[in-house]
Parts: sequence; structure tokens; C-alpha cells
Amino acid sequence: MKPINVKKVFGLEAFGLLELINSHEFDCFIVGGALRNYFFGKVFTDIDLATNGWPNEIIEILKKEGLEFDNRASKYGTLFVKFMKKTFQITSFRKDIETFGRSAKVKFSRDITDDAKRRDFTFNAIYCSKEGNLVDPLDSFEDLKKKKLKFIGNAEKRIKEDYLRILRFFRLIAELDLNYENIETNYLEAISLYKNNLDIISKERISSELKRILLSVDPTISLEFLAKTKIYKKFLGSFNKKRIKRLIFFERKYNLFPVLERRLLSLSIENSEYILSRKE
Repeated sequence: MKPINVKKVFGLEAFGLLELINSHEFDCFIVGGALRNYFFGKVFTDIDLATNGWPNEIIEILKKEGLEFDNRASKYGTLFVKFMKKTFQITSFRKDIETFGRSAKVKFSRDITDDAKRRDFTFNAIYCSKEGNLVDPLDSFEDLKKKKLKFIGNAEKRIKEDYLRILRFFRLIAELDLNYENIETNYLEAISLYKNNLDIISKERISSELKRILLSVDPTISLEFLAKTKIYKKFLGSFNKKRIKRLIFFERKYNLFPVLERRLLSLSIENSEYILSRKE
């Protein structure tokens, strides 16, 4: 595959920060949502980086270069770095030692495969170097090419590590415009087993994921699967596929941009407290 033009695709800021970390003899890669969305032809804003440098080592570089950074999440391996007026999240390679359904005890690693194995879906475990070359520790590129939404390894294990991955699964279906053939539907059984564990997730995080689903261009398949797992009933009320299909039809006919209020009213959402703040 031809290398990606990192400067052109991800910006001079991302290229420059990768180059800086590399200049101190550490590996550093673009990983996750921005890289995935590039291949899906979708817009991205945040660019996450992963490095084999451990937080204390990266902090030393940032201090030496006089860069602003926030190290409040450094015990999890994450630093927020301001570079050329843009903020990046840099996370050290790590592996989970113990997981608690939403948080984890981690150990930093020099091995990119350790880092890839702890991620959620296969197309989020591909890395891009400053030179635009892809590093694919888990042989996930075929899933990315075929736009397959697949958990890494055992789905139940991935879900138990972080129950928010349940809602993230449905959100990616909606945001990436996935079709039935792109989705492993046997995951719905595993998701149904653990749906009640979403109660440990904060209302704000649940609201954020549901809003993103509802505001995607066409959330029909995602909402249909949410209904099959009874999660739609738990958080939104009664599902009516005809309503959502009719709504999407008219939005397309009149070239209407998705608006949350219109969609909530059109879908007769019953439990809006899970989506809207008191102010909203």
C-alpha cells in the first residue's frame, strides 16, 4: 500500500509532534479514530497518538521543548499536549493488568502488540508512522478494508473490560454508515448479557453516546440493533422502525441537517432524561 501523506491528511501539527518524539528515539504513531475515519472517508477532529515512550520520558521531552501539557491522566499513560496551537492526546503503550468494567489497572509496555491487544475493535488497532507507513500488529487491515466492525478477540471479554464499549459498538454502526454485512450480529447476544452493567456508566457518558447515534446521518440500523438488545427500551422507550425510516426520508428529500429536537420528537422518545440535561 502507498504511504499516507501525513502532513496533508493529518496536518503539519501532527507530523511535527510525531517528528519531535521520533527525534528523541521513541516510536510514535497516529492510532484510533482519526486513522479509521480517514479510511472510511469520514471527518475527524481529534488525533490520538501512541508511543513506546513512558509518561515520565515523554514529560521530560515536553519540558525540554517548552511545550504545554496536562499530566492529570499520566497514571493511565495519557498526556494532553499543546503543539502548534493544537491539542493532542499522547498515550504510552500499555496492557491491562486488571479491569473493572469502566477503569483499569495498567502496566506500561514497549511492545506495540501489547497496546493493540487492549483496544476495542480491530480497525482501531492499526498505527500510522510519521512516514505514513501502517503498522498492523494484529493483522486487522482486512477488517478495515472490508469495513468490518469486529471486537478484538473475545467479545464478552472486551465488553467486560469496559461496558461503555456496548454503546460505542452501536455508535460506530451509525457514524460509519455500516450495513448489516459489515456487522457481526452474533455480538448482539453477548451485548444483551451485559446490558444491565451500563448502569455503572455515568449518565453523561450514556447521553453523549446516544446523542451521537441519534445525530448520525442515518441511525436506522444502529437503533434497530439497540431495540433487539432491549437497550433502546431501557434508555429511549418504544422503537418504531417506520418512524425513523420516514424521518430519514423527509430529511433527505428536503436536505435537512440532523437536529436533535426534531429527531427526539419524530421518534417519540419517552425517556429523554437519559439524553437531555435539565437545561436542555
